[in-house]
Amino acid sequence: MKRYLIISLSTGGGHATVGNSLADKLKDHGEEVLVIDLFKEINAKALHTFICEGYNLIATKVPQIYETIYKAGNQPIIAKGSFSFTRRMSQKRIMEFIKSYDPDVIIAVHPIVTEVLGGMKKRGYIKKQKLVTVITDFLAHFVYVHRHEYIDAYIVGTEITKANLLEWGVEESKVFSFGIPIKKEFYAPINKANNHVFTILVMGGSLGSRNMTNVIRRLFEIDENIKIIAVCGKDNELKEKMEKLVGRSKNKEIIVYGFVNNIHNLMDSADLLISKPGGASVTEALLRRIPMIIPYMLGGQEKENRDYLINADVAIWVSKVKEIPFIVSKLINEPEILDKMEANMDEIASSFSIDNTIEKLVNL
Repeated sequence: MKRYLIISLSTGGGHATVGNSLADKLKDHGEEVLVIDLFKEINAKALHTFICEGYNLIATKVPQIYETIYKAGNQPIIAKGSFSFTRRMSQKRIMEFIKSYDPDVIIAVHPIVTEVLGGMKKRGYIKKQKLVTVITDFLAHFVYVHRHEYIDAYIVGTEITKANLLEWGVEESKVFSFGIPIKKEFYAPINKANNHVFTILVMGGSLGSRNMTNVIRRLFEIDENIKIIAVCGKDNELKEKMEKLVGRSKNKEIIVYGFVNNIHNLMDSADLLISKPGGASVTEALLRRIPMIIPYMLGGQEKENRDYLINADVAIWVSKVKEIPFIVSKLINEPEILDKMEANMDEIASSFSIDNTIEKLVNL
């Protein structure tokens, strides 16, 4: 039995989802696992406020600024020095924590964690532990690969992600395209509902999305009978707005949820997903073979995820929300389009295996 330390940061919900999913599966295998939110665990309040709370504020309030920051950080000349201060501020406490827990393998599920740990290993502060990075989107930001020579293995979403890492100079023997690890429920056999009414699942991610209101109002313009399932995440204000729409239309049934733990069931009950393209949520959709419409997203990594999905013909990008009624009506009346998208999803997701990921981690 090995001891694993999984380290994330609370910027959005995808990184934590991946970390906890890996932990659950490793525990099922009989391994000892601890998952931590790094800056909270080592009591680095200033770093948590600046990086994590700052991210969540910018991502939800001024996403254009976030995209600018993302692009700047993806330039090696800028990225190489961007997080040296973060490492210097935190490495002493990280060393103390690692010494206390004494893991055999440390798994980073966040690019900043990868950068900090890689920098520490370069300087000899981490010696015996294997370092693994799980990339939680479909292209790799430079921060993931800046210290790649000190990372023992990368778990990535697809062969496209793998090729992206090789372009950055990562050794091919270190990269394993097993799919982004998510909750084990999503790998279970699909149990699609035999819907009498075309059902649309609308989500905004763990932080919610104010754009969901406009999307659902546009769905009310569709002539056909539809059922709408709205999942608002942790955004209580959004949930209240959604609930005001219940009963507004005779041929539009709407069910509203906040944060839920059974998304796999909701996906199986729907014909179409309207959502932002976060890495974990996209992987969930691929595994449940539910075609996507993407009407909103965070710039940076989610824009890259969107481009991947469009090129793979498993999602439709809607640049203007007013186009949604036409597109959804077309999909309802031409089901062969959705059938083709589902077949493409099947081809992509057939190689996803959290069991292969666990086997790799156990045998490191």
